[in-house]
Amino acid sequence: MRLELDHVMVFVPDPDAIEPGWFPGCTYEPGQRHTGQGTRNRRVVFPDNYVELVWIDDADAHERTGLRFGPRCARRAGACPFGVVLRGVVPEQDRARFAGYVVPAGGPSLLLLRAALDRPELPFVAVGESDGVPTPRPRDRFDPAFLQQPGGARGIRRATIRNQVLPDLGSLRSHEVTFADSEPELRLEIDGVTEPWSVGASH
Repeated sequence: MRLELDHVMVFVPDPDAIEPGWFPGCTYEPGQRHTGQGTRNRRVVFPDNYVELVWIDDADAHERTGLRFGPRCARRAGACPFGVVLRGVVPEQDRARFAGYVVPAGGPSLLLLRAALDRPELPFVAVGESDGVPTPRPRDRFDPAFLQQPGGARGIRRATIRNQVLPDLGSLRSHEVTFADSEPELRLEIDGVTEPWSVGASH
């Protein structure tokens, strides 16, 4: 089953760890605090997908969610600080691989790859789906003022998550997302930008 890329995730210790050179020529959308989840984010938004930078800002609230982002955000050795959220419908034969999750305080419904919840060395993987309906595209969810980037970037054409441990997604595929066996790195090929963007695990 082919799914579309909704967004890529970069886990960071705090907002000060976001380096200006990661996404040149882009404006960060203000992001939001995920009340009840203990996380906060900033986002680089395009009409069809986006980049989410996320950190923990309430450790107690986050501990209760079972998401276990701590090792990822701390960039702990062996933990993968990258993730991806796909948009589509998970077929019945693959649903057992995923656990249902609703972002607290009225957030979206997601299916989370169980193996990545238990093993932070895997890239985090989720699918935006609620009752068989895919998550709407960013153009239908975000302030239009942030969808056009001043540097000419128009969207993520392909995201490659390199990591030494790769997720098993069963029949799920996305032509926009690739997982590759290598040292941890997020590489983004961007429409409207000549050079790929790259974020390493050590940043």
